[in-house]
Amino acid sequence: MSSSGYVTIQCPNCHRSLPPKMTSCQFCGAPLDNVARPVPVARRKAGPEPWILTLYMIVAGYWIFDGIKELILAFRALASTTTLHPELNFISYILIAIGLFQLALGVGLLLKWEWARGVVNIFCWIRILFALMALAGVVMGGFIAGPLFSLMTIFFSVLDLVVAGTQIWLISETDESFAR
Repeated sequence: MSSSGYVTIQCPNCHRSLPPKMTSCQFCGAPLDNVARPVPVARRKAGPEPWILTLYMIVAGYWIFDGIKELILAFRALASTTTLHPELNFISYILIAIGLFQLALGVGLLLKWEWARGVVNIFCWIRILFALMALAGVVMGGFIAGPLFSLMTIFFSVLDLVVAGTQIWLISETDESFAR
């Protein structure tokens, strides 16, 4: 290797550095047939590690599962509402729309739709913001609501931070491999 960092070979006659593809020395004309050539280093294929892709698929499955769960809960609520409370029907329809949207986001993550990846990214940042606000509320309010409620708020807020942060990281790690 030369001092500039390029891979070179050395002429056995004049000892000058030469590009590895040369067949004779450009300075003294000596043949370079018997000079050892550098072996090219095998490059690792581009893209994220397999475990990152596996975790990404698990996250996409989570969004699909969560959407299906919302749909089931919404349809159960819709089936159990009476005519006495028509506002519950409206709420059930909103929950159905949310479930369908979450389902579409999960499918979009699996199918590598850029819009779905962007929307999930935005939702994750919103989750981080709300988790930080919940933690700030516990810190500023102390344990006014009771120690158990405060500890549960802390636990689920930290869990939200970890999950949302992981999803943002996974999306950024798989950006190049999913680019078309």
